[in-house]
Amino acid sequence: GYEKPVLVACTDGVGTKLRLLIDRGLARTAGKDAAAMCLNDLATCGAQPLFMLDYLAVGKLD
Repeated sequence: GYEKPVLVACTDGVGTKLRLLIDRGLARTAGKDAAAMCLNDLATCGAQPLFMLDYLAVGKLD
């Protein structure tokens, strides 16, 4: 444990991998991939995951 605990946050996205996943019918795995990358980043800092936040970024709404 830490003597002076801190909150560690990270973010990641699927980026260009999404096109590859869609082409192969694997788009449903994109969220798992993004979550795994965030958890890996936390682990390298020695942090423990407390919660997960998500966001959706799109080029246009229609």
